[in-house]
Amino acid sequence: MAQKRSSKRSKKSARPERAYLRHAGWILAGGCWLFLIISLAGFNQADWPSPSVSTHNDPVANPTGIVGATVAYWTLASLGMTAWVLLAGALVALVALARGKELSHPIVRIFGVVLIGLAIGILDVTWFGGLSGTPTTPGGLIPEFFANHLLERFNGVGVTLWMLTALAIGTIVAADELLLKIPSIAQLSERGAHLVQFVPPRQIGM
Repeated sequence: MAQKRSSKRSKKSARPERAYLRHAGWILAGGCWLFLIISLAGFNQADWPSPSVSTHNDPVANPTGIVGATVAYWTLASLGMTAWVLLAGALVALVALARGKELSHPIVRIFGVVLIGLAIGILDVTWFGGLSGTPTTPGGLIPEFFANHLLERFNGVGVTLWMLTALAIGTIVAADELLLKIPSIAQLSERGAHLVQFVPPRQIGM
């Protein structure tokens, strides 16, 4: 009996510790997300280590300092538009975790978000030449690499078709549960619209 009681107490004490660790991990991840957003939004091509200018800002113009300027440059130079898609996916995950939901198959979800980001980044390079990179790499090194190789083989229309296919696959892989809920959400909205139409104005006011 004493052993059973001690085991129950140990389990109860372990639960709060796990909850604290989860909260601490969420706060840390949220802080990192905010740091990345601010650093990327505050990117300045005259900050070090950008090679676009001969004389760099001193002090740096990035609101997150020299570390943020370095992170922003290499992130945008490598990923371009893909970086913003990955941050959007991270925000969705943070919100879901904050609401107490568990992310099923996290590795598969991450793969889907990465596929979405690459597809959008390649489309950005294909049609606009890159809008979110650095002056030397407007579309990001990775999206530009794939876009250039694909354009040599499929041209703009073919690349667009393949990237739209990849975008659809990535969306299904990353957010299949959300997509399955769309029909039920649409039905609920239709029922709500019908109820509003048939309810007399006086009852609505009450």
